[in-house]
Amino acid sequence: MVVIGPISFWGNVLQRALQRIAGTVFGAASGLIALRLELISLPVMLVWCGLVMFFCGYLTLGKRPYMALLIGITLAKR
Repeated sequence: MVVIGPISFWGNVLQRALQRIAGTVFGAASGLIALRLELISLPVMLVWCGLVMFFCGYLTLGKRPYMALLIGITLAKR
């Protein structure tokens, strides 16, 4: 899904690279939190993942939809 996203132009390569880094780091951190919460309670982990996905939806409406996509993809991989 990331590969078929909008084609970058030279003017926004740095911006997309920073969004990619931030999205991957935040997605990985939220995935690790979800794994820790799963040890406590499965419903708590599902609520956490739902909150992160809601946050991704909020980011999609703003100026960072690429970061939201990467957060969701990285969380789903964990």
